Amino acid sequence: MLGMAALPFAVTGTNLAIPLIKEDFGSSLAALSWTLSGYSIIIAALTMLGGVISVRIGTLRAFQIGIGIFVAASAVCAFAPNIAVLIGGRVFQGMGGALVVPASISVALVGWPEERRAFAIGVWTGAFPIGSSAAPIVSSALITGGQWRFVFAVPLALGVITLGLSVLIRGQAHRVAALDFVRRDLLRASLLHTGDHCQAIFDGVHNVEEQDALVTSDNNVGFDFFVLCQVAIV
Repeated sequence: MLGMAALPFAVTGTNLAIPLIKEDFGSSLAALSWTLSGYSIIIAALTMLGGVISVRIGTLRAFQIGIGIFVAASAVCAFAPNIAVLIGGRVFQGMGGALVVPASISVALVGWPEERRAFAIGVWTGAFPIGSSAAPIVSSALITGGQWRFVFAVPLALGVITLGLSVLIRGQAHRVAALDFVRRDLLRASLLHTGDHCQAIFDGVHNVEEQDALVTSDNNVGFDFFVLCQVAIV
């Protein structure tokens, strides 16, 4: 649940911090747009692939790898010396999130008896909206002092806690390729959050495009990449 709750902070916090990032780095709005779409396009494009990888290598391992990548990328973003490093960190955040989303539901489900799986799905489903509701409030409070780097402290902290808790899981969510219900739920999770992040792409990009029409062509390239990834996976 903590892992899923951390993901909305990577979108909302960055969106709110855009004016401060622009002031700090003096970057163009076209470059700033990639701090938003660099994350959202990657996670939307690769989430279905993340589900396939989770089945292949085991959901717990995939979840831990995804959280590890997400935590490391959040640290890179928090200490980024320039806009290029920040964009790179955002791209790797998306890669980590693409593994976390499908693997997290399987880790949750395999640890529960069959009669309690509906409750586990409810907890998992509720984690993302809870994070989405808390992210604007917490992120706004963090950047009040004019320091945008703090917005990456929340997903970093939640990711570290989640990674630590996942180490405590033993024998519950390893290799589950033979479990049909896990395969179905991996696909369902992948499709659900691909849709969520598609919306995030358009919402975030639109906010920046209102200020600079030159951003459009850059983000069209990113959207083309997203479409090609989905076609290749299917």
